[in-house]
Amino acid sequence: MIPNPSPETIDSVIGIVALFTGPRRIDLRASLRDDLGLDDIDRMAIGVELSEAFGSDVRDKEIEDWDTIEDIARTVEAMNRSKAA
Repeated sequence: MIPNPSPETIDSVIGIVALFTGPRRIDLRASLRDDLGLDDIDRMAIGVELSEAFGSDVRDKEIEDWDTIEDIARTVEAMNRSKAA
């Protein structure tokens, strides 16, 4: 199991998601669809932004599993850990 995302990772993810939601308060447990109004295309675009920002590809399966901001942050943590290993 991946530990809780670091504050830096959370801030980075929220910054990227804010590109798609506009300026607003984004909670870690916010639902991408219900709370933020993001559709599947937005989620794919967030995956592209994350890939560019962190230098690792985000797989479609991971994107499909995202329900919350925390889910995205956990994906980024896993990407960072695999790059460091």
